Amino acid sequence: MPTKPLPADLVPSTRRILRVYRGLTPEQIADGMVWYQVAHELALALDPGNVLRAAGVISAYSPQNPWSKNVQMARLAYEGIITEHLNQTSKVERIMAGEDVVTVLNGLKTVNFALTITDPCDPHAVVVDRHAFDIAVGRVTSDRERGVLDRKGVYDQFADAYRRAARIIGISPSHMQACTWVGWRETMIRTAEAVKREAGRAAA
Repeated sequence: MPTKPLPADLVPSTRRILRVYRGLTPEQIADGMVWYQVAHELALALDPGNVLRAAGVISAYSPQNPWSKNVQMARLAYEGIITEHLNQTSKVERIMAGEDVVTVLNGLKTVNFALTITDPCDPHAVVVDRHAFDIAVGRVTSDRERGVLDRKGVYDQFADAYRRAARIIGISPSHMQACTWVGWRETMIRTAEAVKREAGRAAA
C-alpha cells in the first residue's frame, strides 16, 4: 500500500478501466490483443537467443519516444549504433553487454515493459504509462499528478487495478492494459484533432 493515502481523484479504479474496455470497438480490442505479441516478435527477431535482452533495449529507449522511433533505435543498437535518447545510452550499452536487464532498467514502468514484451501473457507484469494512469483515474492528468507513481506502493496499486479488471474479463493484465491503451489513445487523438479544427475555424 502507498505510504500515504492518494488524493481521491488519483485513486485507480478497476471500474473505470472496465468502462473503457467495454466501450472499445472490436477493432480496438483486436489491436490491443496483439500489441505485445508484435513487440515480442520484434524482440525475438532482434535477438533470437535472448529475447529479454532485446526487450530491455526496446524498453530503455521507450520513455517519451514514439513507438516507430523506439523500434528504429533498438534495431540500430543491434547493428552496433547506440543512439542517444534521454541519457539512456549507458543503459543500452550495459544491456547489450549482458548485464541483468531488470537491474539496469531499475524502473517499474520500464522493467514491466521489458517483461511484458518478453512474455505477452505474463500474469503479473503491467505497464503503467501516462495513458494507463489516466484510464484508471478516468481523466487526462498532468505530469505532476502522475508523479504519485513514484511513491512507494502506488505503481502496484495501479497495476492491481488492471489485474482485477483482467481477471473479470478473463484476459491477461497486459492484454487489458494494451486494449484500453489503444482505445484511450485513439480517443485522445480524435479529441485533439477536433479541438485543432475548431480553433482553425475560430481563427478564420
